[in-house]
Amino acid sequence: MKHFKIHFTNLESVVFFFFALVIMSFVGGAHANSDQKTEVTPEKTKTYILDKLYSNLKSAKSSKSAGTIAGAIEELWLKSGSDTVDLLMHRAGIALSQNNQTLALELLDTVVVLKPNYTEGWSRRAKIYFAEKAYSKALLDLRRVLALDPQNFRAVHGLAMTLQETGKKKQALNVYRKLLKIHPFMPSAQNAVEELVREVEGQDS
Repeated sequence: MKHFKIHFTNLESVVFFFFALVIMSFVGGAHANSDQKTEVTPEKTKTYILDKLYSNLKSAKSSKSAGTIAGAIEELWLKSGSDTVDLLMHRAGIALSQNNQTLALELLDTVVVLKPNYTEGWSRRAKIYFAEKAYSKALLDLRRVLALDPQNFRAVHGLAMTLQETGKKKQALNVYRKLLKIHPFMPSAQNAVEELVREVEGQDS
């Protein structure tokens, strides 16, 4: 099969690509050799689509196209495949909107127990820990996200911010640079790199 790269220009093309990939996955599974059947699961399909979207994000030519692709990725992150987890995430969101971090954390604690491979549960909990300056806990959750999805640009951004807040500026700079390779148009990342370069080089001189 030839390798191909698609550059999305609008949300409609992203949605179309989603459906195309799902159809391709099921067609491929239907024609699999009887002795080598490949089970097509929602999780495998989600991973496949994410990989394609991450590839296109890296090669985006403008902040507009990158924003469209990043938005599609973030929507896909939310898909847990579980009605129970979706409900818990919704309630956690309501709790946060009401400034009830304690309840939100309790709900997210349940999410990560019920579905430990669901990155968004860990990511949302890390965000709360960061806001509460519980940096060690935030780092643990962010690293859990990145173990599951190394290209999760929100988690990479969160890791860089946490390292920066805890005074680990050289490490933060390296992570921000990695972030820009994943998402070249990530808002504020370029400014953070420029700021940290000045600070780190100033310390080393």
